Amino acid sequence: MKSLLSLLLCLTVSSLFASDDKAGPNPTLSCPPVALVTVMPSVSRSLVDKPGEVRVLVILNQYGYVTAATISSSNNPALNDPCLDAIRQWRYKPALHNGVPITASFIQPFTFGNDTFDTASGITARPKTRREVPPIVPEPLKHVSGLVTVALQLDNQGKITGAEVVSSSHEELNPATLDAVRQWLFSPAYVNGKAVPSSVYVPFEYIGQPMPEVTSAAAKPVLVDNSELKPLRQASPTVPESLAKLSGEVEIEFLIDHKGYVAEAKVLTATSPELGELARLAALKWKFTPIVKNGVAVPVRAVQPFRFGQGSVAIAKIDRLPEVNYSVKPELPASLQGASGFANILFEIDAQGKVASVEAKDFSHEDFKTAALAAARQWTFQPALRASVPVSARVVIPFVFGKK
Repeated sequence: MKSLLSLLLCLTVSSLFASDDKAGPNPTLSCPPVALVTVMPSVSRSLVDKPGEVRVLVILNQYGYVTAATISSSNNPALNDPCLDAIRQWRYKPALHNGVPITASFIQPFTFGNDTFDTASGITARPKTRREVPPIVPEPLKHVSGLVTVALQLDNQGKITGAEVVSSSHEELNPATLDAVRQWLFSPAYVNGKAVPSSVYVPFEYIGQPMPEVTSAAAKPVLVDNSELKPLRQASPTVPESLAKLSGEVEIEFLIDHKGYVAEAKVLTATSPELGELARLAALKWKFTPIVKNGVAVPVRAVQPFRFGQGSVAIAKIDRLPEVNYSVKPELPASLQGASGFANILFEIDAQGKVASVEAKDFSHEDFKTAALAAARQWTFQPALRASVPVSARVVIPFVFGKK
């Protein structure tokens, strides 16, 4: 029987430099090739406000997939991990040598400041905000905390010509965010004194208003059993590589408002503060069917246990995570050999240890998702235990590809 840690390690396709004799040389390009798929760093407004630059050394295979990414230089270490996590999900137009696709390396910059960030090369003066308009949060969303990142296209006068949400913790916040950002004003970007069109990214960080204090004991939100909750959105915590070896338990108490949104979340117990914070941030993104008492939707409280183990996560009260009996390594297409990426797979495992269903909760590339799902369907487990009794469980297990 393999431990979950050793299994995850065997799933890692170790390849720092994708090499292929037919691919030709591995030159260092003077500027990044054209990006076909981009994922932006998930960063707070406070990090983006301060000037900063992270330069990432990127290695591509001949198909344009990232096989390795390392920090070349940075003046703000807090930005390093978000930039690395993002760039490993990018895909570029393949570099060519005499018309033949090759492996290549280059520097991809991420530049922050003035409440925006961008990934452009060669800009000598970044766009600056001249007017900012805060979003008007609708009444049903006033207790919601979350992050929405918007991509803006600017012309050579700094005028917004396009706006698109590129990531969002709550899709319900997107309309208010776009309505606000389209009213912003910018000065243009410059290259050697000449105004040029540009693109910038703006993170909008929402901090929900606290629920009003209730003085009457009868009106206070009651504690409900989790069996009464019907999740509409319940994402598992994403465990970063730096915490993948941690195992432990966390209990989160959260408050659900009368619209079904998680308005507040706090850590009750945690074997490690880092895992506790991961669980708390995940809970803030959840949404449930509103709880109705006597015909009226009411706020309620609930306590949710989490169990972490070597990168996997179960949102349940169990004493032991399912243990892998039999695993199948994902088969990757040639284009992804050596590429870095991931697919977080949700396993529904019954009390006999059989996989009832699998679902991709998050992934860096479509082909990684397809390969991971095909392999996951063939796995078998020893079931989860609660009070020494086998029980069914839902567990998210990360499939990690490539050397990070």
